[in-house]
Amino acid sequence: MVVGLGCCAVFLFWSVWTGTWPIPRGKENREKAALFLKREFPDRVIRPAVEESSTAPVAAVFYIIQSGEEGDAIKAIEFATEQSFGYGSPYVIERLESDNPEVRHAARQFLQKMAGKDYGSNAQAWKEWWDDPPRKLFGVMTVGHNTVQTGIPIASGLIGILLLSIGSQRNKVIFSALGSGLLLIGWFLFFCTAGIQFVGSFDTFTFGGIEIVYHQDHGVVEGLKDAKVGGAGLWLLLCLTFVTVPFIVMAGVFVVSHLWRSPSKTNSPSATQ
Repeated sequence: MVVGLGCCAVFLFWSVWTGTWPIPRGKENREKAALFLKREFPDRVIRPAVEESSTAPVAAVFYIIQSGEEGDAIKAIEFATEQSFGYGSPYVIERLESDNPEVRHAARQFLQKMAGKDYGSNAQAWKEWWDDPPRKLFGVMTVGHNTVQTGIPIASGLIGILLLSIGSQRNKVIFSALGSGLLLIGWFLFFCTAGIQFVGSFDTFTFGGIEIVYHQDHGVVEGLKDAKVGGAGLWLLLCLTFVTVPFIVMAGVFVVSHLWRSPSKTNSPSATQ
């Protein structure tokens, strides 16, 4: 009972924390991106058509922010600000280094809305914000979202190992059981965290004849090609790691334990007789 409650509490806290991303996604406004593109860039056609992909227009807005001419970038940034397309932040941050003060102003306005705070005109400060967006933990202390998301599985695993050690030394079954549960849930959540942070779902479209690669998840554009490390291949590698590493560790523990006990048996009185 205690083991189940402890593991459920860890999993529930991690799930709630992970699911409440502190930066606006703007998913509810994605349909407006197609209208914006038709109005501002009528000569650039999107393939596949907007009717076939609701996410491609948002990715096109991100592309204009990142690679478009300064005038076009300003329009795209202002539109993204209105629609709260928070995942465009990395490309807006790059525009803070523009020589054009109007571009920098539009970029800063966007970032202030997404962060709910002004980190100044320095691009590096905004990059640090994006890498680990701060938020309140239990409404008391400010911590980084990704720090806690990664820290929960690591802390769960370390506490699990500690409890296993205590249970083994003191022959306490409850400690061993709880330690095993926390170690398993920690490993599972670590696998999930790696998948969320590094794996994306690749998609492609053309905008004005230019092919653009982007990532989307459940209708939300998470960024262009560089937003994630890999796709299906990386996911399969993570799954293989998730399955094989525990067996490798158990085999290693068995071998070490066997080698550790062997000398004691050979040096025992019964062995010498």
